[in-house]
Amino acid sequence: MLAPSRHFSVSAFTAVELIRAYKTTYNVDAVAAASALNRLDASFAAADVEAGLSLDQLLPADIDFVDTVASLRRAICFLIEHHRPHWRPYCASGRRALLEALSLSELQLFDNAALTATIPCLEALEWWYRLQALVRGLENSAKSLQGGKAEILTLMYERERLQALGIGLEPEWVGFETFGVGYDVRSYDPGPYGPVARLIEVKSSKRNPPRMILTRGEWDAAKKYGDSFVFHLWRLPKEERVEYSVAEIAAHVPDDSGQGRWSFLEIVFASTAPNETIP
Repeated sequence: MLAPSRHFSVSAFTAVELIRAYKTTYNVDAVAAASALNRLDASFAAADVEAGLSLDQLLPADIDFVDTVASLRRAICFLIEHHRPHWRPYCASGRRALLEALSLSELQLFDNAALTATIPCLEALEWWYRLQALVRGLENSAKSLQGGKAEILTLMYERERLQALGIGLEPEWVGFETFGVGYDVRSYDPGPYGPVARLIEVKSSKRNPPRMILTRGEWDAAKKYGDSFVFHLWRLPKEERVEYSVAEIAAHVPDDSGQGRWSFLEIVFASTAPNETIP
């Protein structure tokens, strides 16, 4: 059996894509397709034919590479689940940890699957959350995807805000790249000597009145950073944003008492928020 690294390469996927297309067109088996392609297509000889034949046996038959990007994403996820490469555990730590663990060849494959963009498209975002749910043993990635969409809205909003302020920096999607940092987006505010950090925890709600689930870790981070920390609550699907300061959220947070210590809480907001909503 080939080493997993042989499968996670552009060269291997070039071979399997050509093999499967030839098999479909001429109704032959994979070995015959590879032999014919080796004679007829000079570029095929440069591909990893052995790994391509192995992939043809491993991957589901309905991955046909007609939509190359979608097929690549599906195939990569399948291989991670069933082939368990050594870097699989990094999937649970955030996207940056995983991408940094990949070889250059593997990273090129992820790039070809449009999985490495700074702000991924919604299809790629959904792929990442499905993968993380799979590796971390979560039952459903739908809630994470909703949160991810809200975080993209915050990134877009902050990008426009920074441009309007004349701050030549980009907001960073910290929480997506690395789990457990205590906030989702790092942006900036004007400071006396240059830009200063603006740390944003992003929440979303489809309910009316809107509500927010706050964890103890998120609240500890909010208290730690104080005035540098804000909350964005996005009302979906209308995409209306309400911003709350730490002081405004503090009014809804209970104190620990006796031996009790809260771990998470739900805040239900009035239909009219203290700050003006901004689409």
